[in-house]
Amino acid sequence: MKRLSQKDFDNAKEKFDRDSNFSRKKDRLMKDIWSVLSYNGKYVIAGSDFVQRSQGADVILQDNNETDILVDTKNACGGYYKRFLLEEMSCSATGKKGWLLAENKFTNYLFFTYWVDLTFVKGYYIPYQPLRDWFLLNYTKYDLTQAENEADINHSTARLVPMDIVISNIKDIKLITRVNGEFGKVKIIDPDSQVRKQYTFDF
Repeated sequence: MKRLSQKDFDNAKEKFDRDSNFSRKKDRLMKDIWSVLSYNGKYVIAGSDFVQRSQGADVILQDNNETDILVDTKNACGGYYKRFLLEEMSCSATGKKGWLLAENKFTNYLFFTYWVDLTFVKGYYIPYQPLRDWFLLNYTKYDLTQAENEADINHSTARLVPMDIVISNIKDIKLITRVNGEFGKVKIIDPDSQVRKQYTFDF
């Protein structure tokens, strides 16, 4: 395995720390969304790296049966995208599988969020197991990408899958957007309908 120079390592660590800081901040910025998705606004933002790594959860919601719902949030900055970045290998150098190839028995939902600076644009709330089942059968069909920066410590790789394909194959996806600058509108996209029905709920 290629050894990083000190400069490359420092650059990679700086990027990792910056991404990690934003990741923690974004979960707090989405408190209105967690209130909508949980029952009576009951949720906890995981403040522990151990919980995040071992349980695959950034946020824990509670439903009306007082059952915990573990949510793993993924973020992308820069605005709107047409494809999901679905991780294949967490570290291609060591063969460590990513969060869809490696089975996670705890995560219930993945929440893909899209941002411009610190402004939330939209998010897709996707049930984890159906997405993983579909991904295992289909991921080799889609473009493979890897970290652009060779100094990336993890050497991660991912598949770029068009959003409309994921939406048409996975049930119960929630598309969450802002209404007049505020959270509150949830569109549930029904993939079983040839004409995709959008049920809109205002909170």
